[in-house]
Amino acid sequence: MDMLVEVSRSSVISRHVHSLCTEASDATYTRRTDIDHWATLPSKSTFMYLPSI
Repeated sequence: MDMLVEVSRSSVISRHVHSLCTEASDATYTRRTDIDHWATLPSKSTFMYLPSI
């Protein structure tokens, strides 16, 4: 895991991050490859995720 995700801003990634990471009150982690993969989804881009990482 090489990217820090701010839980309070994680809704751009998924609305489920906050509830799935209940022990991570401020931040959790993900991999850069995950961010790159999510950016390939329709109507998404890497820039969309930058405010949360």
